[in-house]
Amino acid sequence: MGIFIDKRLDRRYKGLLASMRCRQSVVLRQLARNRAEEVAYGRFLNNAYVNTSKMIASACSRTASLSNDREVLLIQDTSTMGFGLYRSIKDLAPTGDGSGRGFYLHPVISVDAQSGDCLGLSSAKFYDRQVYDEDSAQRRRDRNRQPLAPKESYRWYEQIQEAINGKRTAKGYTVVADREADIYELLVLLKSIEVDFVIRSFQNRRLANKIDTNLSDILSEQQVQGQYCIQLPATDRRSAHTAELQVKWAQVDIARPRSGTGTKHLPKQYQVNVIEVQEATHSVVGKEKAIHWQLLSSHAIESLQDAQRIIGYYTQRWIIEQVFRTLKKKGLDLYSTQLKSAHAIKNLCALCLISAVQVMQLVQARQQAK
Repeated sequence: MGIFIDKRLDRRYKGLLASMRCRQSVVLRQLARNRAEEVAYGRFLNNAYVNTSKMIASACSRTASLSNDREVLLIQDTSTMGFGLYRSIKDLAPTGDGSGRGFYLHPVISVDAQSGDCLGLSSAKFYDRQVYDEDSAQRRRDRNRQPLAPKESYRWYEQIQEAINGKRTAKGYTVVADREADIYELLVLLKSIEVDFVIRSFQNRRLANKIDTNLSDILSEQQVQGQYCIQLPATDRRSAHTAELQVKWAQVDIARPRSGTGTKHLPKQYQVNVIEVQEATHSVVGKEKAIHWQLLSSHAIESLQDAQRIIGYYTQRWIIEQVFRTLKKKGLDLYSTQLKSAHAIKNLCALCLISAVQVMQLVQARQQAK
C-alpha cells in the first residue's frame, strides 16, 4: 500500500529520499539529475496532498515491526528549526523569544536497550509556537492552573502514546529524555500506561513527608556507592575522553508541586529512584565542565550494576543528538534550502529526519562490521 493517494507521488517520495540519503543535501538542484526532475521535486514538496504525517507514519510502521520481543528505549527531544529574521519564507511562526521564525520538531527514536542499535523513528510532531496576547506573568499564572494536556509540554506524553499505542510489540519500553521532560504529571502518566522512564532531573524537587528537604539534600548526605569508567564521545562542548564516574542512588517520594491548581488531580506524592552521577575531578579535560547528572527513573536500583544500566540508557540520548546534527548544519543542512513556503519546508524536514535516522543506522552497521 502506498503512502499517498497517487503512485506518482510515492515514486517521487522514494526517489527524493534515496537521493537525499546518497548525496547528503537538501538543495533540489543537487538532488535532481536534471532540470525536469528538480522542478518535479519542488512540485512534490509543495503539493497539498503531501504532508509530514503521511511520511512519518510510513517510517514509523517499519520501526514497530523491528521492536518485537526487545527491551526498547524511546528517546525523545525537541529541536528548533529556526530560519532567522529575514528569510523570505511564507507562513513561518515565531520561535524562541519571538524574534526569529521557524517551527519545532519533536521526534521519538526507538533504540534496542541491550545492543544500542537504532531501530528507527517511532513518532514525530511538527508544531508552531503559540502566540499569546497576555503578558508573560499572566500566562505563567494561567499555565499553572492547567493540567498537562492543553500545554505544549503535553508532547512529551502524547508522542510516547503515538509511538506505542496499538503497536506494543516490545517486551518493555523506557522513555529516555533530558531535563525539559522533568514534569511531575508526565511521570504519573507514564506509570499509568506501564512505560518506564529515565529522565534527567531539572527541578530540585521537594520530598514528601520531609519538611524543607529536597532531592539535593538527600543526595548530598549519601556516600559514593560505586564508581566506574566510560568512554565519552566528543561533542561541541566536550572532548572525547575516558571519564571516571562516581555514583550515588536512593529511592525517594517526591511531593506534588505546590504552584497553581493544575496538579490538584494528581497523587500527593510519587515514588521514584534517583541516581547522581558525578565525574571525578582528575578525569575532567582541562577547563571543560564535569559531568554531573541527576537521573529520575522508575527502574529498581539495588546495585551498582543496576545503576550503570540506567546510566547507560541515558547516554543513548547521544543518538538523537546525532540525528539532529545530521539534519542541521553538520550533515544535510536543512537551512540551506531554497524553498519558499512553510508547507514545503516542513515536508522537506520530514524527509531529512527520516534520512538522518537511516544514516545513523548505516553508521552503526558499518561500525559493527569492522
